[in-house]
Formats: sequence, structure tokens, C-alpha cells
Amino acid sequence: MRRIAEVLEVPDDDVLRALGGGWRPVELGSTERPHSGGWFVTGEPVQVLLGIGGSTLTLARVALR
Repeated sequence: MRRIAEVLEVPDDDVLRALGGGWRPVELGSTERPHSGGWFVTGEPVQVLLGIGGSTLTLARVALR
């Protein structure tokens, strides 16, 4: 969560209120769209992806292939 707050340049508390906790960074394959701030996941098993690109947040559902 701290990394998300750093990328977005907002306080940790704002991220926690908006997105909840439990986010951790993840590396995705090269076929995924690049996001300058990276990708983060939450849930066990992983349930939601969060991509950060500039001031844009992308939420995505995890789909297995």
C-alpha cells in the first residue's frame, strides 16, 4: 500500500480509505499493457489487479488462461 501511495503522491491513509489494504506488487508478463507505476494485487487467492499509470488507476479482474 505504501508503494501505491508513493506512486500516486498521496497519503497512505487516502489509499487505505479508497482501495482498502492488502495490496502487494506483482510482475506481469510482457504481453500486458505497461503501467509506469506498476501492477499490484490483492486477495488470497489473487482476486483483483490494480495498474497505475500516471494519474490513471486501472482495476482488473484476474482471469486464468
